[in-house]
Amino acid sequence: TALHFNVQAYDDDIINSQDSGSELSVSESIYSDELISKKTEEKEYTEPQDNGDYEYEIVESDTYDGDYQYELNSDGKTITLTLYIGEGGEIEIPSEVDGHKVTALNNTFNSNKTITKVVIPKGIETIGYRAFYQCSNLEQINIPDGCTTIGSWAFAYSQIEEMIIPDSVTEMSSYVFFLCKSLKRVKMPDGIEQIAGSMFWYDYELEEVELPSKVKVIGYEAFEYCSKIREIELPETVEELKDEAFQECTNIEKIVAGD
Repeated sequence: TALHFNVQAYDDDIINSQDSGSELSVSESIYSDELISKKTEEKEYTEPQDNGDYEYEIVESDTYDGDYQYELNSDGKTITLTLYIGEGGEIEIPSEVDGHKVTALNNTFNSNKTITKVVIPKGIETIGYRAFYQCSNLEQINIPDGCTTIGSWAFAYSQIEEMIIPDSVTEMSSYVFFLCKSLKRVKMPDGIEQIAGSMFWYDYELEEVELPSKVKVIGYEAFEYCSKIREIELPETVEELKDEAFQECTNIEKIVAGD
């Protein structure tokens, strides 16, 4: 029989940018929105300007084809898309570019303000570091079956409302959904054994999370400031809750623990 017990909400004042109208400043991940326009022989592209706090490496021209810049992977056959330079809106990522199979996205849409919906094709195995970071108008995206890895900050600061992650995903890093202020529902993959630190930090619209059936660890600050969550069901496999895993989840009324 499942064990039911109530959880007293924290009394500390919660920082609520939605109510106050102020934005929470996170120095690690905020940088200047100014862009420097660079030209290559084939395409014009942009990259973040150094604001004095961080140094940004200028990616030397890899290879361009249509709307994408890409790098050849170590196998010499497949590629990683590293930059999108298209017009935005609703887009479908190609499964092949220049005759090469696309298997990974890395930093591809970082800080893109124009994309609103993205279809990711089967064959993409890795959604890497900051692939859709700060895509402030991105509301809808899919993760295809066969994808295995989602890197840190992959969807942070986006406007995604719902996410269903296929069971093929076995690795998810920290900060994947950091400050996704519109995110309401998430289904996690069964292959994940740890909810990484700060994965859902300050997702204050998040109401429903279906945890992996085999999860063992809920990481540090994993759900901190997710103030609309009312009930959490922890599988019987859970062995450890890291510090502040549910800190400032002020409306949690019940935790259901496995046998």
